[in-house]
Amino acid sequence: FHALKKQYPRDEIHLAIPKRYFPIFQNNPSVTLVDIEHDAFEHYGYKKWYNFTDCPASRIEALTAPRVKKNRIELFARSLGLSVFAVRNMDKRPQYIVTDEERAFQKMFWREHGLEGRRVIGVQLHSDEVYRDYPHMEQVIAALARDTTVLVFDAIAINGCDGENIIKVAGMPMRKAFALASSCDAIVAPDSAFVHLAAAFDTPCVALYGPIDGALRTMHYPMCKYLDVRKKLGCMPCWRNDKIPCKLTNMRTSVCMADITINEIQEALTEVLQRKTQQ
Repeated sequence: FHALKKQYPRDEIHLAIPKRYFPIFQNNPSVTLVDIEHDAFEHYGYKKWYNFTDCPASRIEALTAPRVKKNRIELFARSLGLSVFAVRNMDKRPQYIVTDEERAFQKMFWREHGLEGRRVIGVQLHSDEVYRDYPHMEQVIAALARDTTVLVFDAIAINGCDGENIIKVAGMPMRKAFALASSCDAIVAPDSAFVHLAAAFDTPCVALYGPIDGALRTMHYPMCKYLDVRKKLGCMPCWRNDKIPCKLTNMRTSVCMADITINEIQEALTEVLQRKTQQ
């Protein structure tokens, strides 16, 4: 959308989405938000109209899986009518704006928990979809907490993940949670929102991938290192979704996610943190 605005600087871009997703685009100058569920609007009132109800990226991935070669950012950009030149030269990191009020909240949180001057690692405990989850995340958190402070993020109450140097951030409004995550020294996350949030702020990130191709998903994120076990399992990435069971077990969970080791995650985290200091 940012690149589209640059291509059409005099035009207003309306983004029609459910209101619950409005916070993602708060203070974003590139789009004007429309509540697709309640606001009245007609397609003939626009110079151009794009219907993404049928996701263009999902459609192309379904047609080409498991040999998917095109990144979703580029697929969406081309589907919006952006020129080849614009797609080639656009900043392919997400754009997310933390407000002054949210930054003040983050600084207060840091003071209240004694985090100022300490290394803080943010961990997204779960993906929204079980097949992308990393089943050993609690053990990862315990291992990281031996040397650093760990903020554990989840949308619901967190059972477990107790211990010294571990702070649970559960059920917090999304924008407040994102404000905290944006100030972490690094992020560890399964294939989900926090991987892309880290990219928006050039935060070092270790991203855990399985059925979906992490190399493709993170190819434009220089501070992100993805991990998977494609060298051990020839069936990955299989590009299955939550409706298709793992063909090795016929279950919703993914064998390939479980095979990533805690030691690999710790080594990758050390690498991305060093990469940041060398910038």
